[in-house]
Amino acid sequence: MMWGNWARKALKLTAFFTEGKTPIRIYGNLKGQDFIEQLATDELHTYMVKASVRPEFPNEKTRNHAMANQVRDILSERTIMEKYLDVDQPDEERDRRMDDMAMGHPAMIEFDVMNRLMELAQSEDPMIATAAGMAIQQMQGGPQQGGGGGREPISREQAVGLQSATGEATEQAGGLEPPGQGFADQLQGLTESAPGLGG
Repeated sequence: MMWGNWARKALKLTAFFTEGKTPIRIYGNLKGQDFIEQLATDELHTYMVKASVRPEFPNEKTRNHAMANQVRDILSERTIMEKYLDVDQPDEERDRRMDDMAMGHPAMIEFDVMNRLMELAQSEDPMIATAAGMAIQQMQGGPQQGGGGGREPISREQAVGLQSATGEATEQAGGLEPPGQGFADQLQGLTESAPGLGG
């Protein structure tokens, strides 16, 4: 009641001293979203102001997290975030999670590392520039230059940071079983090992 009365009095004083002619600009953050509005002061008396204070009791966060885990298989993720985890914008939180997953993808990590190495290759320190150049060549699968000492060039199969020799995702990364462990492979192995079946 105190904050509500204070806000209503502030609006009345603003309307009185501006004589309803000067617009005012308000801005803030509501449910995680920034906003900005311009109000005509002659309309301020029409706004209803209601203040509320949300208490936080001891161990409330712990209890809410426990409840969220218990209802995870019953309620939707959006409902759990709104009701138990105090997330005002579940859609934005989901977008952030997708951004995190995208940034954690091996291809994105390799891209970021390559960009950083290219920056370091322009360094004024010759040691850092040389090391960065060698790392770039290794990631690209090319031969190293200087100080090789007769070593063989690094092949594509030796490139680091890749899921396979060609850089493409493996079948396991796509959710398939490893070679030789699928049902068809096991059935083929049984038919070849059983006597009298032309194995």
